[in-house]
Amino acid sequence: MALVNLSPRRKKALDTPELGLALQSAFQLFPATNFTLDLDALTLCWQDGPTPVDLWRAASDPPGWQLEVRPMFADFSEATKPHVVHAEHFHSRLHLAHVLVRFYGKKTRLPDLGRANDQETIEALLAVLDDEEVSRYSIVDAIAREIVAATSSAPGSALGYLGNAIATLREIGYDAMWARAFGEIH
Repeated sequence: MALVNLSPRRKKALDTPELGLALQSAFQLFPATNFTLDLDALTLCWQDGPTPVDLWRAASDPPGWQLEVRPMFADFSEATKPHVVHAEHFHSRLHLAHVLVRFYGKKTRLPDLGRANDQETIEALLAVLDDEEVSRYSIVDAIAREIVAATSSAPGSALGYLGNAIATLREIGYDAMWARAFGEIH
């Protein structure tokens, strides 16, 4: 016996107000996160909270629309495409410090922000680390908190802060931070 879906498939894109309703419904699933949606400019911004993929899925992958997330190391594509929402997912200092610790754990070295491969790794980590995953590992949490406490105030961008955090980690040393973190949690 075969199952047949008798409900009609939507073939055309949602109109902009329908897109807004779908996104507003998704926002309610993440009450701790503040979202800013501008339907006229088709822009969406938030800090920390869900990953862009999780947010888009929560909005039921709006038919006919795409989410383009601004990479940390580049601007949005120049061409304006129809049915594209431009998203900027900002990250807190703690979130960026977690990415730095995870990068070091993966590569056993500090990132070089000028290297394309390192930029890709950082972007990939930013894309998958949501709030829940940021707090998953106590040693990583402790090292990240120490980086945030020891890093001078951030320049106006996440990239500038990440550069300062790398300098802090280089100065203090990952091994020293790891030893303190291990002692703190045990």
